[in-house]
Amino acid sequence: RKSGEILLSFLEDRNNRNQQLAVLKDTTQFLQLLQFNMDTVISCDEKNCENLTMRLAARLTDNGITLSDGIKYSLAEVCKSFLFLPVVYNKDSHPENWIIERTNGFQQKYIITALDFQKKAAVPCVFDIANLMRYGDYITEENELILLKEYYQQSNVNNVRTDDHKNVSYSKFVDSYYAGVVYRMLSLFCAWQHPRKTGYATRIPVILNNAVDAIERIQNEGFDKKVLKKFVKNHCQIDQWHVI
Repeated sequence: RKSGEILLSFLEDRNNRNQQLAVLKDTTQFLQLLQFNMDTVISCDEKNCENLTMRLAARLTDNGITLSDGIKYSLAEVCKSFLFLPVVYNKDSHPENWIIERTNGFQQKYIITALDFQKKAAVPCVFDIANLMRYGDYITEENELILLKEYYQQSNVNNVRTDDHKNVSYSKFVDSYYAGVVYRMLSLFCAWQHPRKTGYATRIPVILNNAVDAIERIQNEGFDKKVLKKFVKNHCQIDQWHVI
């Protein structure tokens, strides 16, 4: 493994707070390059949204979580937010999959290295942004919005060559990002139930709180936010993971 510091450690160190935005800008630009050049880019259609819903529901039920019809409907509505988004290479870009190395010199500069290039199923582009920015509680809301705006402006969100593609407005893009946070945080919760992932127990309250926060920010009024937030808090047992 390359020398340097895992990006997660860098982001969680309060002494690096002033460098957070610059480092995440560089990382996000690197991520865009990978997303839109490592595989064929298509537009997310209704079938993709349905498959994503079924995949998340299966992961939750496999972990012993009962899903009512109302929760299944709410998850389906969340996944509808991904309609027309680019479906891109899945980098799995959480901050433990990047290394940051400080360089010597008058100006503070960093070298960012991407790790883990295993072939995975393509996903809506917002999944990896959510992985990068909401894996913990390190990012400020101001920085998050700046990064989302720059990603939207600089990426190929509206450069998908399919006959049925429709342009994605910035407001829809942000809405889909929050839906992506919900999806990815619940997916991480499921992944971290594995016996080999016991070291992540202290992180579970953080990601579930991120999911609750994102549910509130989704503009889609087609589902009951209170019901879905209660599900995350209660059925995902957020209290049992609380760490003082």
